[in-house]
Amino acid sequence: MSMTLYRYIDATSQHTVENMDEGVFFFQDPRNFNDKRDCMCRYTYRGSEADWKSFIMNPERFVFLNRDKRRAFFKELKTRKFDWQQIYSLGKGNIFEDEKTLIRRYDDMGVLCLTANTNPEYMWREYGREGNGFCLGFELENIGAGHALRFNDSEFSESYKSTCGSYVAAHKVNYDDEPFVFNRLVPNGSPFDFFTTKETRWDKEDEWRLMMWTTDLRYPNDRRIHFHKDQLKSIEYGRKIDAEIKDKIKNIIEKKYPTSVSQLW
Repeated sequence: MSMTLYRYIDATSQHTVENMDEGVFFFQDPRNFNDKRDCMCRYTYRGSEADWKSFIMNPERFVFLNRDKRRAFFKELKTRKFDWQQIYSLGKGNIFEDEKTLIRRYDDMGVLCLTANTNPEYMWREYGREGNGFCLGFELENIGAGHALRFNDSEFSESYKSTCGSYVAAHKVNYDDEPFVFNRLVPNGSPFDFFTTKETRWDKEDEWRLMMWTTDLRYPNDRRIHFHKDQLKSIEYGRKIDAEIKDKIKNIIEKKYPTSVSQLW
């Protein structure tokens, strides 16, 4: 079954008309979100003695240590009466993989926020400049067990296309006042959960996120990705939208988008 998600757009924002004309979405760097706690990277290492031994002896970890040195390191921890169940956060100079490795990869991360919220009053107020904007409704395609939007894959790297093709998958946001902390020792989820967990005060948004993780996003202009226009199913104009901008958008929809697009005002 297909799914419809919505994007509320401030009509006064720079490049709004241009982006609609070209059929472009801007995938944000999550470090630039309004809520600075959103998408924050939090790691820990916590588990039993056996968990630690399995972790340390894994040849994919501590690649700078051979097997004998890994064994010696584990023995040293035991000699020190290491508290296996203590929560070990990462920090500067820590022998474990530094969370800065992931933070540097934020340069390669692009996020597009959509909503399933069909109660527009809140969304118009928060994201549609209280009616001085418009709302786009997109029909996502069924891909495997999930949903995704299609984009111009000529703008994707070969490595991304080999995995995802021309699609960017939608991920439902979970709302929890306890920040997600990824346990690298005994995995309790995925690092992607950093990007799909928000505080419950935002739960009215019923948010979904399209997320890309690719080296194609190093520069701002690289984050402007062209979507397939036949996925747009509706556009609703806010009650306060400027008449001139509305006419421009209306003409673009009629000339460059499928005739089946429903326009509401």
